[in-house]
Amino acid sequence: MLLTLAAGTSPAAAQSPSLTASGALRALGLDVDVTEYRFPVSGWSPQDAVSRLSFNGPMGLNGERAHGLTSFHLQTRWIPVRQTNGCVAQRVRVTATVRIYMPFWTGLDDATGDERARWRAFEIPLRRHEYTHRDITLQTATELALSIRAAHASNCPRLVRVVTGIMNRARASLERENAELDAKLRRRP
Repeated sequence: MLLTLAAGTSPAAAQSPSLTASGALRALGLDVDVTEYRFPVSGWSPQDAVSRLSFNGPMGLNGERAHGLTSFHLQTRWIPVRQTNGCVAQRVRVTATVRIYMPFWTGLDDATGDERARWRAFEIPLRRHEYTHRDITLQTATELALSIRAAHASNCPRLVRVVTGIMNRARASLERENAELDAKLRRRP
């Protein structure tokens, strides 16, 4: 497992129970690579900085500007092994790669206590949201690894089709759950 934090990021803010059990994740055949990148946003006030993100923030998949962004990718490796009663998947590895992009306000060092509080009131829910995308990705990766390990077919070509179906359903589920999370955010007043 690799957890990389950019400068200015508290490790406690990025840790979660899902990442602290790295030995258990490896035993499942799961490799996790989570990196948080911080990008600067200027502004005379927290409100000005947030306003600028609407025009200069990272670009999402649909071309819309965002305040923060999480990208995710799942990759699988496994080998089909013929056994007397059919074919099973062995040496299963699922790699979950997550990149989280979070803004930092360049005026924070010179800000008043009230301005710092307003920035934190913006940043904390944004961080929680982006890290929920991470958690969804890691949960899907775990379920994918377990499903591939449990796969069995009467022959190895059929197993390849079964595992391909498992992978396609996992990726579709990952996309759908992350899209639902973003849709919930858009519906909030």
